[in-house]
Amino acid sequence: MNTIAMNTPTPSTALHRPWWKEPFVWLVIGGPLVVVAAGLVTAYIAIKDPDPVINTKQRQQKLLQQALPAGVTPNKGDLVKWLPAGQARNHAASPVVSDEAK
Repeated sequence: MNTIAMNTPTPSTALHRPWWKEPFVWLVIGGPLVVVAAGLVTAYIAIKDPDPVINTKQRQQKLLQQALPAGVTPNKGDLVKWLPAGQARNHAASPVVSDEAK
């Protein structure tokens, strides 16, 4: 018997490798694994350090007091200027009339 012929791999056995040695498998598995890991890190950060709830009325009053000179009392017209854009835009059609304009 020829020992050289028995030890050479045949084409059918040379192509079969374990699945973990195939690079394309790691590309297919690696993408979703990276996304899951990033989602878990994001969830951990969101749970660990949640954003505080802001009271908008108190914040508006604080911003208005910082913007106006000392001793000046704000009127409703001044408050409209400091509203968020969505609320101020809705007041464009029906603006708040200050007490001085009446």
